[in-house]
Amino acid sequence: MLTSLTGKTGTISTLGIVLMLVCLLPIPAGVGWVFARHSKTRRGPTWDCGQRELTPHMEYTATGFSKPIRMIFKALFRPRRDVQREYDFSPYFATTIRFESHVEEVFVRRLYRPLRILILRVSRRVRALQAGSIHAYLLYIFVTLLLLLLFAL
Repeated sequence: MLTSLTGKTGTISTLGIVLMLVCLLPIPAGVGWVFARHSKTRRGPTWDCGQRELTPHMEYTATGFSKPIRMIFKALFRPRRDVQREYDFSPYFATTIRFESHVEEVFVRRLYRPLRILILRVSRRVRALQAGSIHAYLLYIFVTLLLLLLFAL
């Protein structure tokens, strides 16, 4: 498998490596099969952080995981929160709480929307060049060839 061409260098046979891999591959599969025969699979409830009867409304969402990033880039994203509470008899006991969070779409409003408007304006003006007339297209080709000849000289 390993041969030395000179005293300082050597080569490795790829065929030998492949054959060794094929011969040694059944060993971990066999060991796994032997140990897996005697183990039993148990099913239980998922871990709920020590709290019982969690509902899907209590789970973390992508917004909850993204809060540290939103805090770091607060000046760029400009998050806005709106919390509305309704009280029955005391400000300490709210009957209903409504929470709304919004992140300003900075890239859409300041980059993509103006770029889209610019592209649409340019495309409306360029549309006049595409008149559907074969005579106009032949004129465009002729003018292009003349310009290329002038630049080539």
